[in-house]
Amino acid sequence: MGVRGNTGGREAPNDQILRESKPKLANWRSGKFHGWRPIAFELRFETGYEEAREWLHGAAAQYEFERLCQSAREAKNEAA
Repeated sequence: MGVRGNTGGREAPNDQILRESKPKLANWRSGKFHGWRPIAFELRFETGYEEAREWLHGAAAQYEFERLCQSAREAKNEAA
């Protein structure tokens, strides 16, 4: 999901924060999160948040998280 820029072979901040936060965010596909805002709240406590903040609060990331969360909720409701 991350957007890679010219980082000289290093991981982009958004990729780093998502990779490091994966255990905490693993439940987003279960429908635990109801959208972008709760995810952004959880990520603000992670290492690398300040570097990824601009990306996380951008329209594209917000849209993608909202879409993923909606899909997860729909899948959860269908399974019930």
